[in-house]
Amino acid sequence: MALLAWAQAGCSPAPSTALAGPTAAPAIDMLVPSSTPTPEHPAGPTSTKAPTRTVTATFTPAPTPTPTPVIRPEAAIGGKWVLREVYMFSADTGWGIASDISEQSTALLRTTHGGQSWARVSPAELPTSPRAFPGAARAAFLDGERAWLMSAPSLQCGSVSGDCPPGYADTPPSLWYTRDGGHTWDARTLPELRIRGSIAFHFIDDLHGWIASEIYGGAGSSLFVFWRTHDGGRSWEPLMDDMRAVSEFSLGFDFADASTGLMTFGHDRYYILSPYLRWTRDGGATWEDVLSPPAPPDDPGLFDLDREGAPYCGTYPGQLFSPQAVMLPVLCDDPSGLSRTPVASLLYSTSDGGQTWQIHRYPGGMLQFLDPQVGWSLGEVVYQTLDGGATWTEMGGVPWQGHFSFIDQSRGWAIGRSDTSDGRAYTLYRTDDGGRSWTALSPVLEP
Repeated sequence: MALLAWAQAGCSPAPSTALAGPTAAPAIDMLVPSSTPTPEHPAGPTSTKAPTRTVTATFTPAPTPTPTPVIRPEAAIGGKWVLREVYMFSADTGWGIASDISEQSTALLRTTHGGQSWARVSPAELPTSPRAFPGAARAAFLDGERAWLMSAPSLQCGSVSGDCPPGYADTPPSLWYTRDGGHTWDARTLPELRIRGSIAFHFIDDLHGWIASEIYGGAGSSLFVFWRTHDGGRSWEPLMDDMRAVSEFSLGFDFADASTGLMTFGHDRYYILSPYLRWTRDGGATWEDVLSPPAPPDDPGLFDLDREGAPYCGTYPGQLFSPQAVMLPVLCDDPSGLSRTPVASLLYSTSDGGQTWQIHRYPGGMLQFLDPQVGWSLGEVVYQTLDGGATWTEMGGVPWQGHFSFIDQSRGWAIGRSDTSDGRAYTLYRTDDGGRSWTALSPVLEP
């Protein structure tokens, strides 16, 4: 299952989904939709009841925002849609997320020709999104034929734009499912999304899915709402709701099957400063007490907050290959906030459900794994591992920020973003040698 994170992706150390680097897909979902935490803006628990000691954080003034370059017209496929994210499932078939030049409309695209040509397959009812891409939609791709798509425009409009155009906020949230590559869509139901917080949206198959939302609780705290469905979105069961003042919850979660899931806690520079985990064995109805993964053997005091200059560390969503096999990144950042590059990038893997962990350092950037052995660390330089992260081979650098998708050890695609003085361009690339070299494609839009 590939979970679409509707956020920026890039190879350079910049705010992005879960980690600095490109969004991982389809193998390791470093995130969960827009709620996926980043080292700069994690989405872990924000309640004073969070399971950490209170340590005064050091804050630095935020840099002056740089205006976002406009998209260059030649970047649009067929003069209309600009590919921003790619999710391939075979040499021929995959999905793409696109915006128009103005970045006010979002489209779901699909290819059956290896990315050479794309067809728009969005539901006709998918709304536009004012002043923000990708806007109100979330998607979960199960394979090359099956996908879930959710639109919650009033929530996204309020949280991103602050103000909504007339009538926009009244558009009800919608959920669709396709089993035929987007040729037809079935409308399903959604729980009442009455808040404007981030939404985590996760499906593992045709029937089982979860939605989590956050509501501001005052005084810097947050409350959480969490639902699940067992019948493909025809009905939803509330597991936690804001009226119960649920805390110590994270929007970073993933499920291996209908029962087993893992919750991660990205550090927030205030309450969550050390790495924590929580497991569920009953589909999210209850969660085990928080656990602290062991520190790496070569730095046993890494998570000791009493140590002078101790970094702030957190766990970030990884990949559950089975209820027992998990790969999970742990990132540690400079407590001063001056560096946007993690001071430690660790890969934790377990084959016994967290009873024991293998710990390896990795080059940093976004992680993407096809299985517990084969994976990539994706940043300004691409690295590949064939032994579960024990060793890494430098494949080469890329002169663009990218959103990557590999289907096997050799073949992969990427959306490369290049910024120049006259605007921003997006180019679709393909590799047949594991990321050592990339060939630019010239995709066309099918009628």
